[in-house]
Amino acid sequence: HEEAAFASSIAQLQPNGVTVVVLMGMGRSAAIAGLLIDRGWSRGTPAAVIVDGTKPRQQVWRGTLDQLAADAVTMDGCGAGTIVIGDVVTVGLQAASDTGRTAQVRRTRA
Repeated sequence: HEEAAFASSIAQLQPNGVTVVVLMGMGRSAAIAGLLIDRGWSRGTPAAVIVDGTKPRQQVWRGTLDQLAADAVTMDGCGAGTIVIGDVVTVGLQAASDTGRTAQVRRTRA
């Protein structure tokens, strides 16, 4: 994702007012999170990264925008990834805890 194009796209969004979903943005996840923080998004905003979604080897990381900006997310594997930022992440976290699933917290750099 071109950082300038992303910045332009989010410029009109109210910070923490919507859910942001970024496809194929894993390599720039820290920059994307940093840009949102610079635009007034709370560092505590829930964030998730899903790699290899819908596959048996699916991995999910859940944390905060601040952790994402710090490039603290690591996952095994290098499949396609989706970044989700916003309160909807807490709904997924609640659903996961209700079913007893746990999240993997590792990502390797491609």
